[in-house]
Amino acid sequence: MADMNRAPWPEVEPPRGWKKNPRVGQRLTWILIGTVIAAGGVTVISAGKSEVLPVICFLALVALPFAAPALSRIGCGTDTPETRTLHTATAADVTLDETGCITRCRGPYQQLSIPEELGGIPVTGAAPGLFSGNRVLAFIHLPQGLQEIPERMFSGCDNLPAIVIPPQVRVIGPRAFARCSDLKDVYLPDAVEEIAPDAFEGCGNVLMHVHPGSAAERIAREQGFMCANG
Repeated sequence: MADMNRAPWPEVEPPRGWKKNPRVGQRLTWILIGTVIAAGGVTVISAGKSEVLPVICFLALVALPFAAPALSRIGCGTDTPETRTLHTATAADVTLDETGCITRCRGPYQQLSIPEELGGIPVTGAAPGLFSGNRVLAFIHLPQGLQEIPERMFSGCDNLPAIVIPPQVRVIGPRAFARCSDLKDVYLPDAVEEIAPDAFEGCGNVLMHVHPGSAAERIAREQGFMCANG
């Protein structure tokens, strides 16, 4: 059991200022695809009448596979609430079952805080894959009563740079943070007893912040993670 006398981890700072918004990049990707298709149509219509246009269209088609991923990662922030302010989830945002497990969360929001209870029910769990593939999420505050980070909970959230794991979490499940390419800092509580071997697959160099001498530190080091003592 976690030592509640220990100082809690500091809250991760929410992103400020203009933050990359992958959805803008995705829209521009579709614009690029539409442009290439239109240019291809013009090329067919003007066949034999122009020598430069077919070359331009050919180069655009060659560049498309490289341009699409790049555009989906550009920085374009907006002034809309979902990307500029911290949103605290309400009962209208979240579907909670009778056991206190979140089965669905409306959004996506770039900055999200989930309160300790919703509709009078303490939040103690989350469904597998709850935020999987959410490329907008850049900051999240999890409820203190959460007991597990389930399978694929944050898989593919490649806009998430850091996270504080709540103090009662004992298990970080398979592929819980897989392909979170921006993830650099994870704050582990003493309660952690298990980290799935593929929990952080595809994340690069993740730094585990742990209390010195804790079981969480031992487990993180056994898994081959870099550790920093709090």
